[in-house]
Amino acid sequence: MKEIGSVFGFLAVLCCFGGIIFAQESTSYKDSRGNTGRFALGDISFADRVVSFNKGVPGASASKSQPDQALGRPNFDQAKDKNYVTLGCAGKLTLEFMDNVLVDGAGDDLYVYEIGPDIEPTKVEISKDGLKWIDVGKVKGSTASLDIKSYVSSGDEFSFVRLTDLKTACRAGFPGADIDAVGAISAKRSSADRKINTTESKTYSDSRGVSTRYGIGDLSFADAVVSFEKGIPAAALRNSDPSESLGRPNYSRANEDKNYVTLGCGGKLTVEFIDNILIDGPGNDLYVYEIGPDVEPTQVEISIDGKDWIRVGSVRGSTASLDIGKFVSPLDEFRFVRLTDLRTACGAGYPGADIDAVGAISSRRN
Repeated sequence: MKEIGSVFGFLAVLCCFGGIIFAQESTSYKDSRGNTGRFALGDISFADRVVSFNKGVPGASASKSQPDQALGRPNFDQAKDKNYVTLGCAGKLTLEFMDNVLVDGAGDDLYVYEIGPDIEPTKVEISKDGLKWIDVGKVKGSTASLDIKSYVSSGDEFSFVRLTDLKTACRAGFPGADIDAVGAISAKRSSADRKINTTESKTYSDSRGVSTRYGIGDLSFADAVVSFEKGIPAAALRNSDPSESLGRPNYSRANEDKNYVTLGCGGKLTVEFIDNILIDGPGNDLYVYEIGPDVEPTQVEISIDGKDWIRVGSVRGSTASLDIGKFVSPLDEFRFVRLTDLRTACGAGYPGADIDAVGAISSRRN
């Protein structure tokens, strides 16, 4: 049985890209087809955080659509059919390495643990910052590993991997690729202190099945209503309570007429983070949980002090998250978010955007 990157496993001490790797960390992991990959950093080699998950259509059941099942070392349990995530047809999963970085080494550098007898074709991209992406090929058939050498420069370090199902297995039940783990064969320890406290880190899904992981869990969401200017026409009184937008997402399809606020046509809602602060981080930073099949266009502004506002774009269609990076300075910290309905859905009953929650993906404790 061929071992991928096995050169790492037999040296007592290896100098790799400026870092020293000790052999006692080196560990081999088998995939569901019996192939073995050897990883110089052992368990540290695998993805630590879900950045985003766009569930494909059709998608798998809720129990098979939990993106955090792709984190950490491979642990697929065939007997119990668990410990993996099904992307859905054309589904997209973005993961981050927190305590290590992917680099170019000898031979293959990246391993995608996709369960089943064959690997369903999946596009693989990598990124340094979660913004600019490099397509490094695809895993398919019996190929689970990739060499990134042809696509990168010597010394480059990558923290993000994005997997996109290529729509070849869209049958009912288990549509799209089934991902157990993603590992950096060629890796070194991260020099940046970006490790998440995993006891706080949690994933939350919106009403369309898109899941996003927050490093500080429930603390990531808006805590107080600063003001609410109800739009005209407005929704019924029972759907016009702005406090329903606070805290973690809690809208339930089973009880559709509660746990959200309808802004009304042109309505404006201002909320505040109290125990956390919104900052610019890798990838998208802010998520607006707007219920329903589509996100009704809503202007989004942020503020340091609640007086001077910065427009950071709008959420609309299938886009519920925003990257604030190009609008702010690296050290800026924001406490306030203002949402303004853009008057595209002013019909009777539920005029304007329907807001369940507002979360800071890139956040720190206050």
